[in-house]
Amino acid sequence: MIFEPRIIRQSRDTVLLLFLGALSGCNIGSCEKFVASNAKSVELASPNGMFWTVSGNAVLNGQTMGPEENLLYLLVVCPGLAASGRGTATVYQRRSNAYISTWETQRGEVSVTVSWDKRADKVTIGKQQFNRAAGSAFVVIRQPDGKLVATQLPSPGPDVDPRTALNFIRKHMTNDALIASVRL
Repeated sequence: MIFEPRIIRQSRDTVLLLFLGALSGCNIGSCEKFVASNAKSVELASPNGMFWTVSGNAVLNGQTMGPEENLLYLLVVCPGLAASGRGTATVYQRRSNAYISTWETQRGEVSVTVSWDKRADKVTIGKQQFNRAAGSAFVVIRQPDGKLVATQLPSPGPDVDPRTALNFIRKHMTNDALIASVRL
């Protein structure tokens, strides 16, 4: 019997989902709606900031994984921040992931965390929470006083590169001079 590679991959992913569900003590379908397996960040050329692309798969019918696609686009901007070092970290957990951008300043470390609850499909930025299904692009501005201002935008598409996603964000925020100044 000959199998198409796509069918073999789906079968392997289904086994992986069942195994992960057994480990977590929950039934597939009542757990995460997404598997976010890859997060890439690009440092902004100006101002200080990061651009994140988070990719993964939707869990379809609680049993199989959909095609890999970009699930989140995160633009984190820190105007006026004088940083001597920078870094990023991703914390992968069963129910949620956290995407952390960090800068070292003379006063200490400054960080911005974006969390995504993959079961509820909610994105949390500071004290704000968003339904990711309403749009997968987020702009986070860390003001000089430390306050986070977040904006949710529609999805630029399931498979666009950071430059295209940034242009999409600029088109949706045409009156924002800070966003217009962002360079990768």
